[in-house]
Amino acid sequence: MPPFLLRCHVSGRMLLCLGLAACQAPDNNQPPVADAGDDQLTYVHRIFATDGSPVDVFDPVALDGSGSIDEDGTVTRYFWSFDTVPVGSGLELADLEPNGTIDPTTRFTPDVEGLYAFTLQVFDGQKLSSVDYVQIEVARQNGTPQARAGDDLNGVIGSAVTCDGSSSVDPDGDYLSFRWSLVMAPPASSLTSADVIYPATPNPRLEPDVEGIYTLALVVYDGHAESAPDFTTLTVTTGNQSPVVEVGESLIITPCQSLPVTLDGSSSVDPENNPFTWQWSVLEVPYGSLLTGDDLTAPTEPVTQTPLDLYGLYVFALTLDDGLSAPSTGAVAVLYDNGSTQVPPEADAGGNQTIRGQTVCDGGGCPPCALITTLDGRESIDPNGDPLGYAWSVVSGEASVEDPAAAVTGLVGPPLAPSTAGVSLSSSVKVQLEVSDCASTSAPSSVTLTFICDGVSP
Repeated sequence: MPPFLLRCHVSGRMLLCLGLAACQAPDNNQPPVADAGDDQLTYVHRIFATDGSPVDVFDPVALDGSGSIDEDGTVTRYFWSFDTVPVGSGLELADLEPNGTIDPTTRFTPDVEGLYAFTLQVFDGQKLSSVDYVQIEVARQNGTPQARAGDDLNGVIGSAVTCDGSSSVDPDGDYLSFRWSLVMAPPASSLTSADVIYPATPNPRLEPDVEGIYTLALVVYDGHAESAPDFTTLTVTTGNQSPVVEVGESLIITPCQSLPVTLDGSSSVDPENNPFTWQWSVLEVPYGSLLTGDDLTAPTEPVTQTPLDLYGLYVFALTLDDGLSAPSTGAVAVLYDNGSTQVPPEADAGGNQTIRGQTVCDGGGCPPCALITTLDGRESIDPNGDPLGYAWSVVSGEASVEDPAAAVTGLVGPPLAPSTAGVSLSSSVKVQLEVSDCASTSAPSSVTLTFICDGVSP
């Protein structure tokens, strides 16, 4: 309660007193106004791990309160908080970094899809603003399905052979429709795609009519996008015990992958363990290609290499002859893709770090702490399996990257030197990583590193 002044005077026979409030300096400071920024929409991506299982990938999200103002002063602190998170999220306040500092921005990485809501209050050193709200919606972006036409097969004339595309997958779990086609048959065969039985199912059948190599293609569709084709080959003989050809699965080569392509038939065997000879040949090339069997580096060896001179579908055959039975031939398809299946790489700069060191202070002062840490971008990925190039850079703060083009490199922190023992200095450095393949560059991924130097006595 403010102090009072008592003023009295005589009126007739009565003493009248009037209490007056003492004057105080008015409080003219206006509270700051928080602005949590615009609502955002971001996506969760689903990719295939090396074992074929689907993996969700969430991009970091930045919240920006730099639109907050203080009309008669300066905003000195930004306080962010979760208001709501989706069911199943395990995020907590500590996952917002930085927070409660002079930095108006903060970051978090979603862990489930759904709606995240945040509050922001700002402080000017005297008064706290009212709350402002912002929401981030994390939605699922459709992933491209992956066709898997199954292992290469062997058969005999007149007996139907069943293909197996049941291991085809969609990263979002969408229902898949199937489309099989016969893309190559022996010259003497009269079969076409119309002869494929149940071509819209995972397990179609084909009854070969002559000896030779048949190649079938599978494309799957999830209602939104078609997969790249996958291929399986059917080697048809008369049923004798010829060597069994094994040339591996069909290949998709992207523009970023190195040439020549290696063809490997070393897993082929003979049922009676008889010795046999090897002969690689070129069965099919894209229109305009000049590739022939003469371009194969080792056509009579189990493993050979071949260049590719045009984009398109190539089919290579391996013939094995044990001299005791009919030669057997297997084929492998190689699709040299022009980039239609190219997906940009995704950078991962790692997690935020705090690096702390000590410096011994004496009468001459405190030398700077030697603060060094490691940056690790090896979690960055390329969905096509292309080789990656790395580019590290310091976005804010005083620091230097030892080798900006390395996946793992050192970061030399700022030269922090306390004034005396018992004093600590800190500095934040923001570093970002971009990765690239031969066709595109990823969105940047950033990491914040906090360097602390403590002055200690000898």
